[in-house]
Amino acid sequence: MSRSKDEVFAAVSNFKRIFPLVILLSLWVVLFLTMVQIRRNLVPLQHLKAGTRRIAKRDFDARVAIQSGDEFEELGDAFNTMAKKIGMQFNALSALSEIDRALLSALEKDKIIHTTLTRIKEIFHCDLVGMAVLEGKTGRKALSYIGSTKPGAVRLVETVEITPEDMDDLRNHPMHRIHERGKERPGYLAPFARRGYGSFLVLPVLVKGRLEALISLAYLVSPSLDQEDMDLARHFADQVGWPYPMPTSWKISTTSAWEP
Repeated sequence: MSRSKDEVFAAVSNFKRIFPLVILLSLWVVLFLTMVQIRRNLVPLQHLKAGTRRIAKRDFDARVAIQSGDEFEELGDAFNTMAKKIGMQFNALSALSEIDRALLSALEKDKIIHTTLTRIKEIFHCDLVGMAVLEGKTGRKALSYIGSTKPGAVRLVETVEITPEDMDDLRNHPMHRIHERGKERPGYLAPFARRGYGSFLVLPVLVKGRLEALISLAYLVSPSLDQEDMDLARHFADQVGWPYPMPTSWKISTTSAWEP
């Protein structure tokens, strides 16, 4: 009761003076944090927008790196998976179209083999690809062609033997045959095994129910192939199958794309 009114209400008067400043400072802090968060959210969207533009320009190797730990990172992973699948489909259509042209242009078998071995690796990203073409009617011997380390080149490696057991195994698995590392492999995969490859996806090429060739995808480690990959590989092998038996012997065209 002995204190003056001004002294008693001094604290309230000071609060009234600084309260607007506190409100203004709080608004500025909230506005700053909001802008920072919005910019953080816009960065992944900008990456996705740039990746979409690259896809539109047929750059199917476009990938986005988003490590935000939220839904944007999941969206980025989905975008990368989509870009990979679209690239595989586009390369497959391009390779199949090239094989069709080879089939229609004087039925050039050497061109078919070269196209197969140079283009299928672009689709399935295997470590090495080869093709064994059966000789004669008995089908016991096959000319084994393998992709070269030289870009766009193919070379004839050797003649391999396909045993009756191998023939029966391939007839019983007309869609594909998988051979894992560490397990017994057929003799026609020997050219790959000697080079250190242990896992294989073998695609029989059938013409009117008769085995004419084998397409072998070789991997250093076991691949992770889903059903879509298997279906695409089977479709590719079906497209390669030419509608007539292979002759017992034929010459390779003397172009720079082939190696001795």
